[in-house]
Amino acid sequence: MINKFLDDNYRNILISICIISAYLLFIDFFEHKIASILNSVNFESNSFKVSYLLFTIIISVQYANRIQKKYIPNPNFSLAFSIILICFSISRFTSSYLIFTPLDSALKYFDVSYYFFLLHLVLIYRSNEIKFKKENEGDRQFFIEDKPHDGEIDNELVLNKLIEVVETLNTENSFSIGLNAPWGYGKSTFLRRFYQDYQKKNNQAIIFWYSIWKNKGSSAIIDNFFQLLANQLKPYSGEISGEIDNYVNEVLHIMPGDISNILETGKNLIVGKKSIEDYYEQINNTIKNIDRQIIVLLDDLDRLESDEILDSFKLIRSLSDFKNVIFIAGYNRSYITKTCGSHKKDYINKIFQVEINLLPFNEKTIRSVILSEIRTSYPITTESNQNQPIFQGFYKLFDKPRNYIPNLDDIFNETGITSNQLIDLNWFIFLPTYRDIKRFINEFKFNYQFVNEEDIVAKEYILLKLLFFKYRELQTIIFNNLEEILTVGKIDEVGKKVQTKSMGYGNIYVFDQVSYEKLTSKLSIMNYSQPDKILISSVFYSLFGEKNFDFYLTNQNSISRIYHTNTYVRNDIAGAKYKLSDFTKAYETMQVLNLIEEIENYTPQTKSMIFYELKQFLLKQELKSKQKFLYFIKVINSFLRQSQTLITEDQTIINVIHEGLSNFYKGDKTNLKMDLIKQIKILKIGYVDRLLSDINLNEKRKARSDLYDSGSYIDYTNVVFDDDDIKSMLIEKLKYCIENSFRVNLIIDSYLLYTSVIACEHKIVKSVIGNSLLKNDIEKRTYLYFQAGFFDFVESSDGTAPKEYREYQPKPFLPQIFAKKDQINETIKQPKNKNVYDNTIINGYIAYIEFINKTEELNIYTGEFTQERFNRIKKLLKVFRDNDFKPLNHSQFTDIWPLN
Repeated sequence: MINKFLDDNYRNILISICIISAYLLFIDFFEHKIASILNSVNFESNSFKVSYLLFTIIISVQYANRIQKKYIPNPNFSLAFSIILICFSISRFTSSYLIFTPLDSALKYFDVSYYFFLLHLVLIYRSNEIKFKKENEGDRQFFIEDKPHDGEIDNELVLNKLIEVVETLNTENSFSIGLNAPWGYGKSTFLRRFYQDYQKKNNQAIIFWYSIWKNKGSSAIIDNFFQLLANQLKPYSGEISGEIDNYVNEVLHIMPGDISNILETGKNLIVGKKSIEDYYEQINNTIKNIDRQIIVLLDDLDRLESDEILDSFKLIRSLSDFKNVIFIAGYNRSYITKTCGSHKKDYINKIFQVEINLLPFNEKTIRSVILSEIRTSYPITTESNQNQPIFQGFYKLFDKPRNYIPNLDDIFNETGITSNQLIDLNWFIFLPTYRDIKRFINEFKFNYQFVNEEDIVAKEYILLKLLFFKYRELQTIIFNNLEEILTVGKIDEVGKKVQTKSMGYGNIYVFDQVSYEKLTSKLSIMNYSQPDKILISSVFYSLFGEKNFDFYLTNQNSISRIYHTNTYVRNDIAGAKYKLSDFTKAYETMQVLNLIEEIENYTPQTKSMIFYELKQFLLKQELKSKQKFLYFIKVINSFLRQSQTLITEDQTIINVIHEGLSNFYKGDKTNLKMDLIKQIKILKIGYVDRLLSDINLNEKRKARSDLYDSGSYIDYTNVVFDDDDIKSMLIEKLKYCIENSFRVNLIIDSYLLYTSVIACEHKIVKSVIGNSLLKNDIEKRTYLYFQAGFFDFVESSDGTAPKEYREYQPKPFLPQIFAKKDQINETIKQPKNKNVYDNTIINGYIAYIEFINKTEELNIYTGEFTQERFNRIKKLLKVFRDNDFKPLNHSQFTDIWPLN
């Protein structure tokens, strides 16, 4: 590690030593000059002190801003800062000539530079923090990077032989070697291994990469190449840089931007005092004097356009007279020929003296690599069988047990499809290269996130994704309308077979001879080749070919079962009515509530499915800002009231709020509470209201261990709000509804959200302030509560008893609402005291009845809600009071309030 640091920073260390040495050598001169400047400054003046303070604050703020943004400082500035600080420190502690102020303190004004340097070190650390984190977590990347393979490669013997041959090359002129292989066959890996191994074996050679595809235009290609060559040769010759600069300048001066003509005629043109040929010969002579192999590795020639490819080849050809220069280039010959045109098809033979064809991978190697990647991505632990199905799916994908994928010899008798219409499937057909493997695994991992392994047959899901990987358009042109291709059948559980000619609704898809003809006909219209049609048909047969009866019984989630097909095709995302991208777009643009309104127009079954998917999407979102956090709360408060949540999902949202407090409020619970109050101030009972109420009620149950065991309440974790916080939020909700709504049911629902205590016999006691708010509103708007039936008697039994045993009483919370505050407080203090509770309820009933009796007339009457009805309520209350506030029996009730 130390050697690497010295190698990487050799130049900076050398510069630092030279400058500090020069400062020490002329220290008296520098200190004299510094003193003459500083003597003109009045360090005791108020203007200096104000300027000093402002300067310190400005620099501190600038550093704080950059540290927060993880700004990457200029390395030259860091070097200069370090040198200046060292020189200052030398004079600060050793100089007898310079006297730093203030004189009466151990700290000097200029000591602030140490503070600034400390900030600079923090900035450097912060800017490298992400890099260090990525290095430490490199093995945990979700996606597999498309980078050269480490370790032994398939063409290991070819590599070793090439190293052996190149090491013995000692040519008078340059030598060019081509590596030909299709895209993804490992050319970059091969060249990387050659670079590493050759450096170890021959450390005298000069070997470097030249990425032609990173240069744009002819001039850039030649200029950057020779500059790179000069940098590589500088350590071995002091004259090479100037010679190359002269050569490049003359070449670019003659015909800037047209390298092809330059390289053809450059040696014969005379420019200035010397010709290009003179400069060319000087470079060649210098290379001869250096007497080392110069190996140039060229990769990704098949990323270039036609002109750039030809420019690259002419660059190689133009250096043909250079001694001991070896070019090794990777390319795809078919791409080069196609891109440059058929008239240039033999041009590549004139450039490369040797062309090596890299060997393709074999089926066993591909399978081994795939299983290795899957084992890494989906590890199987001894404690759990999680990921076992998906690994087994990959491991056994192309095994062919007769009860799953029948032998081709048996196909004709079962489906009418002949064996020459299908092929045996294998990995190599779909993934012929390492690059294909990496891309497929990345895509598979991303898609697999959206399905549960319980919902799919792993082998079928993997095979379908392989088909989509190779033929991406099939999902649109074929799988969107499978019913037009496949035969619809029905499982006959009595006859234990599949009926493909049954009447009525079918439940499975079957790929038979008719389906085969429809599929191949459609593929022919789309101009698919015969091999492609055979491959696609073979996959369809594997997925939808008729299986035996037992298969359908044991694999109820098979792709061939119509109900589950879209789970495979659409990754189980909203039944394809809405894609994940639709959810993402709506969320990013804050249009989720509008999307929910659209979903409301679907049928109940479809709507339920979409809402479920949307819920799962929302719960997986990473909240990166306070704005996103509050929008998330707003959406779930409005949306999740429409779909039932699980306890685990409630806990997930509690965790989100807990993380929001830490990440966006820095632990400031008061501000978080105020923001949540703004979100719940809507004229409906939202999810957040219910969640807070549920947390509150479960805590009250937990406090009454004499009434509830641990199985009778939910012990949520990471709850950031205590009882007082929840009370204040839900009371604000009640106030808002009372002030802004005429809907009594909404007001009552808001009132019922908060529970102060659970009293004897599981009786719920509401808060004093909640009772007071509702009582005041009832007194002000009595007619509203009357019209809503709030004063009506209700049946206290469950409604299943015979009429003669039914009982009736006022709404259960009315006595609490009208009870005195001190009595409610006493009940809250002594929840286990039955006498206190009963006394509060009786006095509450008395106060309620007195209020009703004092109310002579109501302002508004509509429909059945007349003065006569109100008078009946008064009569019922009188009988209820005479009955010692016990429920009325059926006879007592119906004498006053006849039932229809």
